Amino acid sequence: MNAEAFENTTRGQGVTLCCFSGARLEFLSPLYSKAESRAVRTEAEFELIIRRITKRLGSAAATSMVDGQYIYLSKLIHQLFLNSDEHGSFDLGGQPLRTSIRGINIRVTPLGRIEEVVNEAKGDSALQTYLAGSILGNEFPSSENPTLLELTVFDTGVGMGLNWLAKRSKASSYSDFSREEEAAAVETCFNKHATTKASHVSGQGLPIVLRSLRNLGAFMTLRTGRVSLYQDFNKKNTDQFNPIARFKNVELEETCGTSFTIWFRIK
Repeated sequence: MNAEAFENTTRGQGVTLCCFSGARLEFLSPLYSKAESRAVRTEAEFELIIRRITKRLGSAAATSMVDGQYIYLSKLIHQLFLNSDEHGSFDLGGQPLRTSIRGINIRVTPLGRIEEVVNEAKGDSALQTYLAGSILGNEFPSSENPTLLELTVFDTGVGMGLNWLAKRSKASSYSDFSREEEAAAVETCFNKHATTKASHVSGQGLPIVLRSLRNLGAFMTLRTGRVSLYQDFNKKNTDQFNPIARFKNVELEETCGTSFTIWFRIK
């Protein structure tokens, strides 16, 4: 990964960059500029990395994306990875986690095979609708290789809801609050806290994330703790973060950390 042999990090047309806490090469050079100070790379540097990644994934991916998409995608990844670096590396007491993972995954799928992705989304009607719309959408010029990009930024930290509530109550585990309280905390965390390390002004990361998602026409899912939310930013009036529960009347198993996944058509 440090050698940027991106095409060899996952099966098929995809790239995964993982940072393992305590590893000798924990701070991968594509994501960090200075390991000793945990300095996450800048937006401009992320844009260069994303361009290199799509180039390694093949000419179809590299030639499909336009400059505006690269800019918005790099802004989005930068903000989300700052959040993962901050919240995915430390426990509730602020001490470094002995075992944790954080990273990004990028995958491109030619729309000729998108039916397979739609089939994999069974049970998630909102995602199915979005993916089907990506196939049928007429806002794109005809092309022999229209392409969908899937991006995930993930960590195995304590999770957004638990991290937020622990700082404001005596909560130390998910058993200390209800699923409804957790869902409310996750939304509040995203709206008020967002990515605190993203700028010198607290909360400034949220408008950047929302603007990027809206301009990409993306579909976003958020999985953390016992919560799974989604929002379709390809619809009109998506200036606010108004997520919806992905799976109605289903009690999800607790999962560690936080995972943001977005899908959008790049050509």
